[in-house]
Amino acid sequence: EVAAVHALNPISKNNAIAGDSWTNVHLLINNCVFTLVSSVKSFTSLPLFGASNCKSLRLEHSTFGTCWSADFPYQLGEFMSPPSPPMTRPGADSSLTNMAGDVFTNGSAYEEIAQIGTGAFGTVYKARDRQNEGRFVALKKVRVSLNEEGIPTGTLREIGLLRQLDAEKHPNVVRLLDICHGNRLERELVLFLVFEHIDQDLAGFLERCPEPGLEPELIASLLKQLLTGVEFLHSHRIVHRDLKPQNVLVTAQRQLKLADFGLARLYEREMSLTPVVVTLWYRPPEVLLQANYGSPVDLWSCGCILAEMARRKPLFGGRSEADQLTRILDIMGLPPADEWPADAAVSRQTFSNFSSCGTSLEQAVPQLEGPFMDLLRQMLRFCPHRRITAKAALAHPCLADVNDVTVS
Repeated sequence: EVAAVHALNPISKNNAIAGDSWTNVHLLINNCVFTLVSSVKSFTSLPLFGASNCKSLRLEHSTFGTCWSADFPYQLGEFMSPPSPPMTRPGADSSLTNMAGDVFTNGSAYEEIAQIGTGAFGTVYKARDRQNEGRFVALKKVRVSLNEEGIPTGTLREIGLLRQLDAEKHPNVVRLLDICHGNRLERELVLFLVFEHIDQDLAGFLERCPEPGLEPELIASLLKQLLTGVEFLHSHRIVHRDLKPQNVLVTAQRQLKLADFGLARLYEREMSLTPVVVTLWYRPPEVLLQANYGSPVDLWSCGCILAEMARRKPLFGGRSEADQLTRILDIMGLPPADEWPADAAVSRQTFSNFSSCGTSLEQAVPQLEGPFMDLLRQMLRFCPHRRITAKAALAHPCLADVNDVTVS
């Protein structure tokens, strides 16, 4: 189902005319509503409903709660030629702002300051928001594959979901402020995802921490915030898939926020086009073994991050997928046959020379004791089905009385 709905301004117009140059045009695709920023000139109007029955209209998968306002009469119609402008939800605080290619010109909404990172998922820039008192933002450049109709509906749904999550303003999830488009080529579109800017990630935070390392109370606070953010994503059926200290941001007040989540569909093509290898150190066994995986992958990564906060260096620092798996088995031991993934690309028999005991997790992470070591073990269970969930981890005794450790 593809149609366009135009909100007529009752002050300036009473009727829609086919071929008019309209702004404020909504695009309806599979019951998801997006706003077209640019004018749409090729439009055939069909007056199917008016203001009287628009106020209560809601769509099940709307990216904005109540899509229509009774203050405007509406016209429903179809495009005479496919529109090309980008889309976002009606009523959003910021719209898809046109950027001239990959260069942020003086006329754009964002002024580039510096490139602050690059990797398998694209390039990240620090920029200044011209329209919001010069606040700093982070722009992540992503390439989106196009089909015959333009941006695939699956990608639009994913962006809409991120918008919905952002509306909840979770304290442990980085804010998605805007989505901008850059160059449009024949088969791809460059998008700039605009996030709130936070100066440091957890990796940098750990590097700058003086000896003897993080206080136990701060480790507990950061872990609780990490798990709270992960549980929020999982409750919305989002698996992060790439949790690592570089994707965990820490504010000057020691508030932890997750970044780079929920964008798997946007990133798939970018990952295939770049030679950069995503770090292996936080990948769980089921991913290394090319077996089916789900939300438990994030809990394994959380366990690796917990160990790294205590050790101030990675727990499993493999140089390849095979080496990474070997390092896991060296410390954790070879699991029982019933914990080996049935659909693994490599059989358990291949690793029969490994001991079932390992060299001891306690020896690898001596900084963690008692309840924290117990939680770490539950997060690093080899079998994903027996791994603790984020919700259960938050209820673990070691986090029961933990308060956020912040500084003013």
